[in-house]
Amino acid sequence: MKKFEKTTVNIDDFPSVIDDDMFGVEYHLEGDRYIPRYKEGAEHPDLPKAFFEPVIRQIDPPLGLLNAVTERGIGKFGRIRFNFLRKYNIPLYARLVATAALPLDLEDANDEAWARVLALFDRLMEEGKAEALKEHDAVKFALFRGECARRAEEQVIQELLNEWQAEIN
Repeated sequence: MKKFEKTTVNIDDFPSVIDDDMFGVEYHLEGDRYIPRYKEGAEHPDLPKAFFEPVIRQIDPPLGLLNAVTERGIGKFGRIRFNFLRKYNIPLYARLVATAALPLDLEDANDEAWARVLALFDRLMEEGKAEALKEHDAVKFALFRGECARRAEEQVIQELLNEWQAEIN
């Protein structure tokens, strides 16, 4: 029976940059992995999902790390956007990761979504005559307020998912 010989590979033997002119991407050697980056001024076609899948497995940052590197935290809606991008818009996700813009994008998505939720919540409270209810029955007011908050969040999530899906198409 033939035994396999152990071979060692020196990382210095690999090129520091691999150029992919077909897709306008450069792969930079960082540590023991190649990280994709779009070339400056290159046209960026809509790349097939399969093109990025092996890369995503290597550079996928954990959510805890994203929260640690952001000032405000990515929050509930940032996590929703993170999962949406990873599952349905891999080219944009890879671009955001490669340019280190993902944490900022998730923070902005979270802030924008909460602003929309609060505006919708205020509108729902006004439509439901919350002030009159508050004066007559505190328990019904608390239930109504919780229901308005839940409805506002659900509606904003649905709107965001529709908008993000439209970006893909």
